[in-house]
Amino acid sequence: MSFRTTQVFGLCFYLAWMYLVFNGTLSINVDLRSGHTLLWVHVISSVVGVVTYAGIVAFSRRTVRQFATRRALIIAGVVMAVGTAMSVWPGAEIPDVVRYAGGALTGVSSCWVIVYWGSLFSSLEPRNMVLATGASFFFAFLVYYGVLQLPEYVVFAVQVLLPLAATLLLPRPANVSSVLAAQQEPGVMPNEQAMNVLGEFRSDDASKRMIVPARRLPWRIMLGILVVMFVYGGVRVYVGSVDSQDTAVLAPTLLMSLGISILAVAWGAFFTKGSASLGNMYKMALPFLATTLIVLVIFGRESPIVIGSLATACNVTIEILSWILMADLARTKRVPAFIVFAMGRGAVQLGMLLGQLFAITCLDERAPFAIVSIFVLMIAAGFLFEREDTELVFEAPSPEEREAMEERTGTSFDARLDEVAKNAQLTARETEIFKLWATGHGSKYIQENLVISPATVKTHVRHIYEKCDVHSRAEIIALLEAGE
Repeated sequence: MSFRTTQVFGLCFYLAWMYLVFNGTLSINVDLRSGHTLLWVHVISSVVGVVTYAGIVAFSRRTVRQFATRRALIIAGVVMAVGTAMSVWPGAEIPDVVRYAGGALTGVSSCWVIVYWGSLFSSLEPRNMVLATGASFFFAFLVYYGVLQLPEYVVFAVQVLLPLAATLLLPRPANVSSVLAAQQEPGVMPNEQAMNVLGEFRSDDASKRMIVPARRLPWRIMLGILVVMFVYGGVRVYVGSVDSQDTAVLAPTLLMSLGISILAVAWGAFFTKGSASLGNMYKMALPFLATTLIVLVIFGRESPIVIGSLATACNVTIEILSWILMADLARTKRVPAFIVFAMGRGAVQLGMLLGQLFAITCLDERAPFAIVSIFVLMIAAGFLFEREDTELVFEAPSPEEREAMEERTGTSFDARLDEVAKNAQLTARETEIFKLWATGHGSKYIQENLVISPATVKTHVRHIYEKCDVHSRAEIIALLEAGE
């Protein structure tokens, strides 16, 4: 099985496990006033997970070692399986305290598995990152909805086996170097790239506990993710209280889930060769969330199919965009990928938990939650996400493309770069960045060598695109070939 196929199905199994263990459909299908045990298992697992993510970041010098050994990751998968068995065991003979303990175990162990998978996704080029994410969600929904049609004890067995499958597909940390060698940046040895994925990051101003000082972490972006997930969590509660009684919702939500996943794959296949702004995509999804809230307030329990389908489309869109956003941040920030994903997943879980708890307190009165949610969405859309933080830049010409370009034009590639920079009237700094980018150096390499921030790199790159008047990767390749 190839590395990319492994990534798709590894994340797929994790997502399917998450939906099966904590969701009734894509929402929390519980009557929150009945004291349903599964609700509190979910709350305990979320709280423990948030604390674990915070610990991974706060003590990153120690926790990184746990990502460097396959043994630790296998143990995490086994603990996930055991915790799952304890928390979702069929029948009522299991004491609640055992189920709560199972939730705590899954809360701790799942953090290690998903952070490692996220770190591996960040090693992909933007186009492959989006394609793999869309494919993972697509197959996860197929597994999830398919398993729901099986007998109860078969569902239980699948729930227990999925964490093991997701863990066993993880590549050995020692093999990450060879995996990344095919994508290595010029001047960077494969083992150095592997250390970035696994977190062995060198920093002069790092503390004894943290690999990267707290002031250099992407707090503002994580706060934006938390705000969006606050609304997402509350919507899931309201939709769950509506559609838990209606099995007719299942088919529309399946079709909606698969359709959104296919759109993500299409986005990766056709659009990420150009400049795809995740910030813009995220902001487009925010009004969709607001519309969902308004529909909930207006229709209440009268239209479960409409509400379930609309909320599902919104939920799946937010989940896919959040995963891609974190993977791109991990790929471009001067912060180890495992720290970015620990912060991101922690923000996701904390935001969802707070949203769910807030929605529980006003389950019969949807208007207060809708008003608060629309207000915080306006804040998130207004200034928490800046374009420089969430933009996927064009992929640079590959070595094969550069060589073919030189053969076709009879001119060295460096000469072409100089000519384009001169004709476009690029500044000295823009020319420097343009040459580094065009020769295959990634954002992190440029940041380190020019001692500038990720936002500055992306701002310069965007200015270069504007001055060259290019709107797609194909256009910039054609410009380099023409040298005009």
